[in-house]
Amino acid sequence: MKYSKITLVLAAFAATACAIEVLPETPAENQPEVQLYPMTFTAGADDGSDSETKVTLDGTSVLWAADDQIKVFDGTATPLPAFTIANGAGKTSATFSGSVADPSAKTYYALYPYQETATFTSGNITIGKNPYTSYLTVDLPEEQQAVDGSVDPKAFLALAFSDGNGDFSFKNLNSLVKFRLSESDITKLESISISSNSLEAIAGNMKVAFNANGVPVQTYVSGKMDSYITLKAPTEGFKANTDYFIAIRSIGFASGLTITAKYEGGTCKHATSTKAPEKSLSRNSVLNLGTLPLVKGLPNNLYIAYLHGQDIDIAGTKVNKTTHPDAHFITAESENKEIGNSGVYFIDPNVPDVTIAAGMLNTIVTSNTEARATVSRAGQLTVKATENQDYFYMYNVKYVTGMTAASGNMLGANGDDAKTFVFETISFENCEFELPKDYNFMYSQYNIASFSMVDCDIKLHANTKDKITETNILSTNTNNATAYALTFKNNIFYCTEGDVTNFQVFKNNNATVSSAEITNNTFAKVYAKATNGYFAAKHIATANVVSNLFYLPDYATLVLDKYTGILYATDKDAAGFTIKSNLACYDGAVPTQRLKANYYANDASGELYNKTDNPFTTADFTNGVFTQTETYKSYGAQRPQAGAQSLSARQTWSGVSEWN
Repeated sequence: MKYSKITLVLAAFAATACAIEVLPETPAENQPEVQLYPMTFTAGADDGSDSETKVTLDGTSVLWAADDQIKVFDGTATPLPAFTIANGAGKTSATFSGSVADPSAKTYYALYPYQETATFTSGNITIGKNPYTSYLTVDLPEEQQAVDGSVDPKAFLALAFSDGNGDFSFKNLNSLVKFRLSESDITKLESISISSNSLEAIAGNMKVAFNANGVPVQTYVSGKMDSYITLKAPTEGFKANTDYFIAIRSIGFASGLTITAKYEGGTCKHATSTKAPEKSLSRNSVLNLGTLPLVKGLPNNLYIAYLHGQDIDIAGTKVNKTTHPDAHFITAESENKEIGNSGVYFIDPNVPDVTIAAGMLNTIVTSNTEARATVSRAGQLTVKATENQDYFYMYNVKYVTGMTAASGNMLGANGDDAKTFVFETISFENCEFELPKDYNFMYSQYNIASFSMVDCDIKLHANTKDKITETNILSTNTNNATAYALTFKNNIFYCTEGDVTNFQVFKNNNATVSSAEITNNTFAKVYAKATNGYFAAKHIATANVVSNLFYLPDYATLVLDKYTGILYATDKDAAGFTIKSNLACYDGAVPTQRLKANYYANDASGELYNKTDNPFTTADFTNGVFTQTETYKSYGAQRPQAGAQSLSARQTWSGVSEWN
């Protein structure tokens, strides 16, 4: 990353007082009358020479405009009106006129540009390790307007004080981030947003004092700072190969930074540097990023994407600052690390002690795409339905249960109103679960309109054979027969030791299923119930069963030499089934009675291939890492990288770049 100095700060100002006279002012209601006295300050050199100009970036002078204003503080609590330009518009030197409450103050302070909300406080403050007896509170806007070749003048703050000699010497308060865009990245580009990867405060309210050298030093105001800045496109749009600047609080970027680009229609590009700059940004310096190496897709840190106003698609639900304005972000510093029963929760994956409440409804739990956050609960995790559109999503999460009973359901959907309400959507994507021995994943008393499990890793334990226990991913009340839409896609179900028998991803022999998608799943030493199937219902209207991989080395012994099916529909109607390219490998002889694609039908050509092979080059049953052989690489779960920490195959999370 390249640094340069802002080539010229705000000019030295010569301050001269005009004749003093009382100005009649209309006091605010119930406020005492305050006398104000006229005063004029000169901004810049009287001869107008270009040696002192308002703002200079890379040699380009910016002249005073007719509507420029500055704010002056006289050390009193009286809010003063803006000082406006009296003459010098279009030049590098100008005079400003206004009024003060104390014409004989020993010290005056000034802020450019004028901010009505800026204040002066006479009181003690410590910035860094140094104490000060007064300070200004100013605002660095989190939304800035892009200017070709320059910076938003409302964001480029400069301050000055007079120590009694009548002169102002303005100094820039902020740093600048400089960048360019390539031709391929500017079409329909609406905005550019920036954050540090560690979400340091970079905009908002700051408290500013002057050190012994007359240089402004600042600290943030807790609770009133933003960790992002958005640069809106110029009226005529961004231009390629043109310098743009963002005014930013001087920080360290210790973990690097992320930039996102938002386009018309909601599409996104981003660029991320995971490397810290060579040194921290100092006041009055420029961090030159060069031409941004933008790539398509959201950044790994989904909370940064959320802050930047991007649309995040989680199981078909759009999450952004408009649809979910009160999202939570749980970090190591968060006082409350419990996920409540409603809302959107982003979790830093490095936080080890996040818990989740019971009674979930309208809840989204998500982590960064680069790593799964660990979330735990001692007892059963339950979801509750209402008369509204209910949803519960887990995304990029490792869920840990503390349940210790001999058997049970890790998750439950239950309530007294189970026959009245339908839970609309339950979804798990890119999650990791470990079921305790003899446990089911989820049992629901409610009808569930839509249930999906995508890109998940499910670690199972051998069930207790003498109990003839079942292990189900989702089972529902046998009295509920409302239509379901169920999806199991790109998951790995594996037994960490021994084998799991009597296993089903869905079980309700009275249910009518509107649609079932079972595609690219890996089942490793996980066996369906004899004379039954992995997916069992009364009626399945449509089914898409494609490219699943079943590794069943002990089938004949564990399934008692009986047929099983991927699908098991008791009404035997298979009119809406699409079944093709599934694979069963027995690592030995194929049993006479074996796995079938549809329990109630003979396999058609291409539906299910039964092989004697071992389909894996790597089969780690402890960590859930499975790599298919070249011959069988298109079957089973397709992961960008093997194992439980693989990223979602549904979206492209790419573009980690380094700026040097």
